[in-house]
Amino acid sequence: MYYHASPTPDITTLEPRVSNHGRPLLYFSEKRENVLVYLSNAIEKFCRETGFAHTGPWQKWGPYGFTQDGRLQIQEYYPNALVETYAGVPGYIYAVEDFPRADFDVSIPFAAVSETPVPVATTLIWRYSARTASIASVAEVASSIVNHSSPSLDARHE
Repeated sequence: MYYHASPTPDITTLEPRVSNHGRPLLYFSEKRENVLVYLSNAIEKFCRETGFAHTGPWQKWGPYGFTQDGRLQIQEYYPNALVETYAGVPGYIYAVEDFPRADFDVSIPFAAVSETPVPVATTLIWRYSARTASIASVAEVASSIVNHSSPSLDARHE
């Protein structure tokens, strides 16, 4: 299985969109915990919530990086950054069986991309509320996904 995160509910076919790489691509990860960081963009969220005017395209940005062995490393760039970025953000993790790979290296561990639409096999619903948001709970959600035991994720088969 490969995974893709989106704030949009009820997607049955994922469509390529233009993102940071400047061409229409669909991004997937072999590790479902790696897609959680893409559910919210800290800068975009701040601009929309505060009314700060932004012109031009949004660039994907998240508080994360990867270790040398490819493990996701969530980082807090300032106090409460993770809470401000992810609190109250709903999300959906879409699982796909297989898809045609684009000949494009995104240099993201465990990632693969497609230039064509891909049908969804399963949807996981991320229910994460502002009242329960904390640095620990963001890490707990990611950890529980790795261990396939998350009470915060509900599987819905399409």
